[in-house]
Amino acid sequence: MAQGDPDVRTPLEVYNQAYTFHYVENRIADACRLYKEIIREFPDSNECAYAAVQLEKIAAEEVSGKVKTGSGARSAVLWILVVINLLGLAGFGGLFWYYRRETSRHLRSVSQAMQRIERSSFERDRAIRGMLDTLRTP
Repeated sequence: MAQGDPDVRTPLEVYNQAYTFHYVENRIADACRLYKEIIREFPDSNECAYAAVQLEKIAAEEVSGKVKTGSGARSAVLWILVVINLLGLAGFGGLFWYYRRETSRHLRSVSQAMQRIERSSFERDRAIRGMLDTLRTP
């Protein structure tokens, strides 16, 4: 083809057409075809790098769309995980409550035992004092 041939398109013209397909007409398959053509036919042009970026964007949009829609199974798994976490939190809360209750009960028992020991020590000391007093008196 000669330089002045109207069928010869520049990388910029092909890129503009691909860009129009992509963003204006939403013809993604046609846009991909032209972006790939730019990469194949004009590897040393600036448009080659731009076309590669646009292909990456299209791939990312497809992945993002799949993630957003998700499958029903994936949603079910997420709900199951949420329920398991809530049950775990409830179990932890119950365990914490039980531990506090048992600790409180144990501390009351220790306190009562200490009071009994003090009372019995006081009684014993009084008894010993009484015996000493009787021994001191002539």
